[in-house]
Amino acid sequence: MELLPDREALAARVGPVDGALLERMEDMTVAAARELLAALGDRELATMQSDRELLETGVQRVTEIVDRRLVRSGEEPSDEEAARLSVWCSLPVVRDTICASIDTECAADHLRIWSSVARRVVPPYELPVLGMAGLSAWLSGDGALAWCAIERADTIDPDDSLTSLLRVLLVQATPPTVWVPPSMERIWSDIRVL
Repeated sequence: MELLPDREALAARVGPVDGALLERMEDMTVAAARELLAALGDRELATMQSDRELLETGVQRVTEIVDRRLVRSGEEPSDEEAARLSVWCSLPVVRDTICASIDTECAADHLRIWSSVARRVVPPYELPVLGMAGLSAWLSGDGALAWCAIERADTIDPDDSLTSLLRVLLVQATPPTVWVPPSMERIWSDIRVL
């Protein structure tokens, strides 16, 4: 673990974007949201959360980026990739499917990816990214950084499901070794082909 001068420096590892980068990330996020809508096509916007085709596309796109960054250990996602990850992971099934792939062996690499995205994510896409960063931090043994992700998420929505789960795990001092990811059957149980 890296030694940092204070808690503020730690919180900055999952802190919000600002300045010129904020404008660039807003533009890239709009483009990523258009990509998601294009994948939805002429199907109803209201069905987005249960549209199997769209969700499978989202899982594929996120997995491709994450796998590429896991293979190239040490490389953070590009700004465009960060925007795409944040938009596609706003779909809970996509987020949960990726969460289910994180374990204690790959958590540090996921933390590198998701904390990088957390520093560039723009509203309204922060919560899933902060949840992924927090989960990766906890699974890699960095409870303090997981708390920083929760604290930032709490300023947006203190009832977010993933960060609420993470809060319980941390308050109960649950060791990462007991993590059992949700099954794919459970994650996809309410999704139907439209």
